[in-house]
Amino acid sequence: MASVAMQFLDKLTKKGRYKRPGFGKRASSFSLLLAAALLLLNNSPLFACAVTGSSSYQPWRSEVAGVFERAGSRTLGPGFPQARLLEVGYPEASLTDAPIPCVILKSIGFVESSWGQAAGSIADGAAGPTKVSPSCGYGIMQITSGMRNTGELSLDIQNKIAADYVYNIAYGAGMLVDKWNYGPDTIPPVGNRDPSIAENWYYAVWAYNGLFYKNNPNNPDLPWPRPAFTGTQSRGNYPYQELVWGFAANPPKSGGIPLWDPVPLTLPKREDVGEKPQPMNTPQPSHTSLCNSLTAVPSAIRITAYEGKSPAPYKIVLDGTASGGTPAWGVTASSPAGWLSAAPASGKGYPSTISVTVNPKGLPQGSYRGDILVSSAAGGMSVRVQIELNVLKPPKIYLPFISNLRRSG
Repeated sequence: MASVAMQFLDKLTKKGRYKRPGFGKRASSFSLLLAAALLLLNNSPLFACAVTGSSSYQPWRSEVAGVFERAGSRTLGPGFPQARLLEVGYPEASLTDAPIPCVILKSIGFVESSWGQAAGSIADGAAGPTKVSPSCGYGIMQITSGMRNTGELSLDIQNKIAADYVYNIAYGAGMLVDKWNYGPDTIPPVGNRDPSIAENWYYAVWAYNGLFYKNNPNNPDLPWPRPAFTGTQSRGNYPYQELVWGFAANPPKSGGIPLWDPVPLTLPKREDVGEKPQPMNTPQPSHTSLCNSLTAVPSAIRITAYEGKSPAPYKIVLDGTASGGTPAWGVTASSPAGWLSAAPASGKGYPSTISVTVNPKGLPQGSYRGDILVSSAAGGMSVRVQIELNVLKPPKIYLPFISNLRRSG
């Protein structure tokens, strides 16, 4: 009984298939309740998720922003899933390694989890139980595909999705690209299928949450007219893609600072979408949302100094890209007893050079650690350079012995 119900639920919740109005308006809710009842009668849990007891690091918001930027621009490096090439063009399509609009990725991540890899009670910078939804959605991107049962993906991949926020974001970005590449046979094209235009991702974003009728803007179960979503209204009154568009234009704040630069994406007209998704022109005005990047070289510095004597300054070179204008950046040096400093404290543009100075005065022999945090206003990105200081006792200096010989003569 339970296995039959689980298969039924799998069919209902499988992403990527459009449910026609006759089924999707209310029957899907009833069917889910029916399947759940079958499971409860069999004394089985609603969902047996693939990974249990997983623990995750809860990243700082600046860390998450940087990973979204690198995932969108395909620069996460080895060890992480890299999204497939994007199809571009309609009706003839070719492949491109163009970036994913980062505002789309960031907004999806916030709709899914408020950028939390661990449970909501876990503080930023700490570790705790992984955030898992009742439908087996894991982490920041709430990955459900392949995470319901062990064996759907390799155990190594399932564990990384659950425990590693970087891997989770990278995997979710790849899933979004797969939705984009469904078209035009499965997902109708928007405009000329240029992936650099954020509005052209409307159907792909819809499909990320499941191409179900509940997310159709014409769904009569949703209020109409309805104001644009700004992050303050009830989410139940909006299709999924309108939540993403709303957060894109109204980014949440952390410490009073928006998590990303607002992009007022244009929604399509309801009649252009239709009762069943159909090809449509790019909503106007359209927006190009490029990704930002920030690097610091070297990423770690080991310094040796003698007690009471400062060595020569070290250099850190900043480089990166910005979606518009000249990015401003700031530098913060952190160390016990304040032995670490960096200058300048702020600047604009890339490449730029930071001078790192250590002052071991008052520090006894031993090893000390600090870091240099560079934060960029472009995309809310930051990088951290680890500094290790080893303080040694000054070497003893031995003067040659000179004998006072009396001259004879």
